[in-house]
Amino acid sequence: MDSFNSKLISKIKMFHNDINSEEYKEEKYSFLLYVLEQLESVSSEEITICTDEFPSYKIGVDAYYFNEDSNVHNIVISIYNDKNNDDSILDDESYLNYIEMVKNLIRFAQTKQYKIKIEQSFVTYDICEEINQALDDCEIIVTILSNYNIDKSTRIDDVEEVEGTRVSFNTYDLSDLKERFSQLNNDVNVLDLKEKFGETIKALKISSTLDFDVYMCAFKGSWLATLYKEDGQRLLEPNVRSYLKRTQKTNAGILETVKSYPDYFVSYNNGLSSIASYCDFKYLDSSKDWCTINKIHNFQIVNGGQTTATLAECAKDKLVDELNDVVVPVKLTIIKNLVNAPTLINNISVYSNTQTAIKKSDPPSNLKYYIDLKNISREVVLQNDKGKNYICYFERTAGEYDTELKRNNSTVSFQTRNPKDKKFTKIQLGVAINCWQQLPYVVCLGREKNFDTFNNTVKNQMFDVDETYFKKAYATIILFRQIDKICKKLKLSLKSNVTTYTLSYISYLSKQKLDLISIFNNQGIDNYLKNIIENIAVHVHKLISNPPLSCPEPRMWARKEELWKRVKNLGLNYIFTCSYEPTNFYPENEPQTFINIYSNFNDVLLWKKLIIWNDKKKVLNKSQISMIKTTIRFLNTGTKMTNKQINYTKDIFMSAVKSGFNNYK
Repeated sequence: MDSFNSKLISKIKMFHNDINSEEYKEEKYSFLLYVLEQLESVSSEEITICTDEFPSYKIGVDAYYFNEDSNVHNIVISIYNDKNNDDSILDDESYLNYIEMVKNLIRFAQTKQYKIKIEQSFVTYDICEEINQALDDCEIIVTILSNYNIDKSTRIDDVEEVEGTRVSFNTYDLSDLKERFSQLNNDVNVLDLKEKFGETIKALKISSTLDFDVYMCAFKGSWLATLYKEDGQRLLEPNVRSYLKRTQKTNAGILETVKSYPDYFVSYNNGLSSIASYCDFKYLDSSKDWCTINKIHNFQIVNGGQTTATLAECAKDKLVDELNDVVVPVKLTIIKNLVNAPTLINNISVYSNTQTAIKKSDPPSNLKYYIDLKNISREVVLQNDKGKNYICYFERTAGEYDTELKRNNSTVSFQTRNPKDKKFTKIQLGVAINCWQQLPYVVCLGREKNFDTFNNTVKNQMFDVDETYFKKAYATIILFRQIDKICKKLKLSLKSNVTTYTLSYISYLSKQKLDLISIFNNQGIDNYLKNIIENIAVHVHKLISNPPLSCPEPRMWARKEELWKRVKNLGLNYIFTCSYEPTNFYPENEPQTFINIYSNFNDVLLWKKLIIWNDKKKVLNKSQISMIKTTIRFLNTGTKMTNKQINYTKDIFMSAVKSGFNNYK
């Protein structure tokens, strides 16, 4: 009988052949991509692979990705051998050498040694730059993935300080992967409290409807720490999982309470909101309101992820006795109507978040733009070749699709209605639309910087997303994917850069009039357009791969607006199937243009008008009012504002305009 490792290696080899990457040859990168995609719901398009080697500096990283929702920089190390079996063991010295290489990389980023010792053309330089710019307000998580067994006493699963920077280390060896993949394949997850923790819990039913029952109960802190450690990915619903940040002040307060006043935790903490599909009860009274819960089916936390993750951190700090004394209030919603489950779960997640006021730093997933896009994506129905209805699933939060798939027990009907190859994310949307908006040099800066540009534009949009917008937006994703396939077929190097510039050039040549609605309706492009793309891609590739002496590295050359000017001057000419009106996803935003003018922003009278308007309308919250008053004070005293303060103030202005403030001209 084949071992788990041999089966895993076979899957990796198939995956490696499927992606057929020209950018890297080693299977260890395919192993990394496969595991992150399957177990962490991280798309390969979000991950930057790094094949650089610097043995003399003893630094190393295999991959990097940034989670824009949680503000987390992820560094990944892959330790893989396609000859391994289930008994293969990685020696302690080799493992610790990998750990030290990552720590050295972080030190390089901290001390800016990379600016001196590494050329800008290397991916490692970009990763160090990203980390260096975010040391103050971002979390760094290092994940080690391996198909070796690693000694439990040697491996690092803890938070350490690297030259003053808190870094979380997580190691997943062969035994961990075997357990995680086993959990992934289980249709139903049952939490047997008696078996796992040695006792059941008492609960009180406080509400009941046709859709759900709500119970109040309590978990020990040690229980939640254990559950998070064993399966944090499945435990935390995506809307919440994105918020985890162990270093923030709120969580520091939780940590201090556990250390010093564990008995008071139940009073100080607001507790968790959770969901389940079913519970095994033993009723304690005739009303069936008081009961004990023995088993919970498909238990998930939809609000309280920060508390849960911080309790897991306490476990790492060996606060065992304290965690046993911690009592966490839990509101448990048992969902009875599975049809309404997605909407109900989303509302629980949004409306139960009362501990922290919504502010500018909240995840972009919660912006109205993305929520509207998500709602419309559910309503626009297409038919496949077999006459079955399906939708183009918009994954508003990381891992949302896989969580919903799991919640629906991986049924064929769910996968038919929500085909995975039609799924798209915010990152992919930002890439495709910015290509269409003829910003290829911005897209080539990397997913994080491109998404910042995209998100900062759409968050203050003055129009409502409708069905036509959705169809055209998804059509740009279809175009991007089709162009990418063509470039792959042509075996062009620098494929991602060529794809980006080719789509931008098609938008330019068609004057943004390419018939996107037809592309959406057909869910693809015709052979005529494919031939045009092939021709354009070859010309674009030639320009990118032959950079000028002033910028000799092609990837860096792709980030220059000068390259885009040269692409536009290629002089190619084609006839496209066009619509009557051009499609501009970034139409002129008059209020945004107004507030971006230096003299307008610095007009104290403007902000006073806004205060007077808000006194009557009561639209802005206390934080926003305080920021406006601070802006007035700074402008009156000539105090220089930071870029962060300026951008936040502009966002407040745009929010007020959307709510009816028009006395600004």
